[in-house]
Order: sequence, then structure tokens, then C-alpha cells
Amino acid sequence: MLHSRDLRAVVGLMRAALGLAATEGQVEALSAADPNAVVRIASAHAVLPLLARAAGEQRIRDLVGPELGVFLAQMHKANSARNLALREQLQEIGTALDAAGIRGVALKGAVELLAPSWPDGTRYIGDLDILVPEDRLTSAFECLGALGYAYRQQGDPLLIHHHLPALWHAGRPTAVELHFKISTRRADRILPASLIIAEARPTDMAGLAVPSPRCRLLHLVAHAQADGPVGKPRRLSLRDVAGFSCLGPLLSADDRAFARAQFEAAGALSQWDGFCATARILLHADDERAVPAGAAGAWAAEALGDLQVPGRVRARYLWSWLTFYARRFCFDRAVRQRYLRRLSDRRELAAMVRRHSDSLRNIA
Repeated sequence: MLHSRDLRAVVGLMRAALGLAATEGQVEALSAADPNAVVRIASAHAVLPLLARAAGEQRIRDLVGPELGVFLAQMHKANSARNLALREQLQEIGTALDAAGIRGVALKGAVELLAPSWPDGTRYIGDLDILVPEDRLTSAFECLGALGYAYRQQGDPLLIHHHLPALWHAGRPTAVELHFKISTRRADRILPASLIIAEARPTDMAGLAVPSPRCRLLHLVAHAQADGPVGKPRRLSLRDVAGFSCLGPLLSADDRAFARAQFEAAGALSQWDGFCATARILLHADDERAVPAGAAGAWAAEALGDLQVPGRVRARYLWSWLTFYARRFCFDRAVRQRYLRRLSDRRELAAMVRRHSDSLRNIA
């Protein structure tokens, strides 16, 4: 199913890094792959630090060559150091929230800093996402403001979608997003904030908890896929597929059944079944062409096809943002006024174009 040699090589390395067996085709691809293409694809899917774990094995180094092995090792080392700095940043925030009587819940990558499921230092984390009760959102914002966090652009609205705009601190590694829900669309029905908060588990870090394993599973799949068109995959990230595998040992059969039922109740069962089928093909199938019959198989076939035609995904990404902006411009007067102000500000317009251009370049 994967015709791209370099993509097969990345998937083979990912399997090896997760302790899974690569297919014959993936092994052959490893010895013939273009190292630059492997790095480009792995970077776009945020799995570069993970692949270093595979390249630590002699048999893999013999296939990919010493240069790529050394490069991956350096990327893992740098990512490990960054994650330590992110944990320190998170601890400072947790301490401030705790002092204000607020218990936040770490989301997505931030969870890995408190209750890791990935091998040490292999999860790339972009920013820090923290969920707080909606009635404590303003207080949490004030806590971060007291620490020196602020919006990068003046005039940003207080609320944007399901979280505040990114908050930055000049002396800290990354941005922080304060959430009051995980989505304003279908994903919020699949995983309401009230469920995350109710099931959250304590950690060794004051002021911060982590979601239960089944909420982590729900968030991983819902965040990636649930808000797209029903029956159609959004961009499939290999990091999500790897994360799905890493969560496996933490989950019970009841957890998986509960997650599937939540998707079914929200009318998004095809997204769940399709994502699970695709993950099984990429990580466990002896033959990548072994796509199951039915709706899940059709979803998986399309998702695997998209992996190899990034231009198709870029076009869908661009269209989704254009329709998002158009919808808000037409139906929300306050948003329309804000957009018009931004369009008249060359710096803000350039920043918005740059942000989406960077996102498009990262689709590979």
C-alpha cells in the first residue's frame, strides 16, 4: 500500500523503535532510502527523536548508514534536553496554579512530561497544553500573566475556539495554551472537559494532574480525526500512530470499548474504526496491502494514500482554513471587525500568512 520507498523506510524505523517487527519491504527500503528524504518525512511527522531508538541497534545502523544513525542520535539527545527544560517550565506553571487553588490537567505532549508512555526522550512536544475548569480560566490566565506570560500580538481576543491564544514567555522554551475544552465541534461530544477533569489522576507535580488512560486514548484519536468530515480521514500523523501504540500497555479492553462507544455516540464511528485499522496496518501487518474490507478499510486506504500524496493533504488543509475564516467572517460581527483590523495591519497579516505557510511546508 505504501509505494514510497522513503516513507516505507520511516515506517520500518518507527516499528523497530517501538519494538515491533518490520516487513521485508520496509527492511529493503531502509537500505535503499534517501537519508535526506527520511529526515524530511520524519520531521514533518514529528517522529525524528523516536527513530533514534531504532538507529541505536547495530543491524539498523548497518542498513541506514552511520551518518543517519549519528544524526538521529543527536536529535534524540537534543529532544531529551528540551523535554527536561519543558518539564521545568511546566513545574513552574503548576506551582503557580496550585498557589491559586487551581488544578490543571496536562494534555497531549505535556502529559508525557508527567506520566510518560513513550520511551524516554522520544516524544517531540511542540507546546504545553493545560486544561482548567472553565470558571477558573481567567484566574489561570492571571497566574501565567504574573509569571511573565503574554500574547505575542496585541489585541488578541480573550477566547479563541476552545483555548486561549498561545501565551509566550521570553525566557521559556515554548508557548502555553490554556484550554477549557478540547474542541468546539464533534470532539467535544466524544471527550467533554468534564470527563477529563473527573477522571484526572494526580501526579508528583503540584497543581497538575493527567487524564486517565482512556481519556488519553480518546483525546489522541479525537484531536487528530474527529472534527473532520465523517467517513473521511484528516491528515494522518505518524506521531499519532506511534502514540496509539505507546498507550497500548496502559489500556484495558474496557477502555478500548468505552472509547469506541464514545465515537459511536457522537456519530464518528468511522473515524475510530478507520484510525485503528490504519494503525494496525502501519505497525502490525505483515503486508501493507492487507487493508480490511468495509468502511474502515476504505478509510485506511484513503489515509495511506494521503500519506504518499502530501499535495492532496495540503489542498484540504488550505481549504479547511479558508472556509473556517470565511464562516467566522460572515456570521460573527466581532470576529469580522477583528479580521478587518488585522488585514489593515501588515505585520499581523504577514504573521498569519507565515504561520499557515509553515504548516503547509510541514505536511510531507
